[in-house]
Amino acid sequence: MAERHESGTFQGWYGSSKFPWDEWLDGAEWKLTYPDIDSKMGFTDFAKYAHKVAKQRGLRLRTKRVDWDPHLSAWTAMWIQAFDPYDGEPG
Repeated sequence: MAERHESGTFQGWYGSSKFPWDEWLDGAEWKLTYPDIDSKMGFTDFAKYAHKVAKQRGLRLRTKRVDWDPHLSAWTAMWIQAFDPYDGEPG
C-alpha cells in the first residue's frame, strides 16, 4: 500500500552526483578549482552543467572564471553562487 510522507522527506530527487550540489548551491560564494570538479571537464562545460542543475532546483546561478595562468593559457578557478530568481541577483 502507498505511504504518505511530508514534503522534504525523500532525499533522492536529484539522483546521485559526484559533486556536492547541496553545498555548492546553498547561496554562498564558492571558489572551485580543477581538483574540485574533474580534470577532464573544463570550466566552460562545468558551468553549463552547473546552470542546468541549478535550474532543475529552481535556482539561478552566477559563474565567473578567474585566476588566468599565462603559462598554461587557461583559467585555474571558477566562482559560483546560486540564488533564488525571484529575489534577484545578490549584491
